[in-house]
Amino acid sequence: MFPPGTLVKLASGEIAVAVRRGTSGNTPIVSAVMNRHGDALGSPVRRDTASAEHAITSVAAAQVLRVKLSPHQLYDRRYEA
Repeated sequence: MFPPGTLVKLASGEIAVAVRRGTSGNTPIVSAVMNRHGDALGSPVRRDTASAEHAITSVAAAQVLRVKLSPHQLYDRRYEA
């Protein structure tokens, strides 16, 4: 439902990128890249969208993205919390 690379908005207001499948197809593991105010995070932060706080509320348009994304940081498991 949310393949890797899909931009999403979370219940927390953060903008994130789906990076891998979670416990089900509609709850992927994502890397948050922008906070709820639209500011870039220092580095991507892993979120589990199965958690109500980080649930996906919508797909985000690419135009909202105001950061350069590094595939290395998005998909590297060393950046997991």
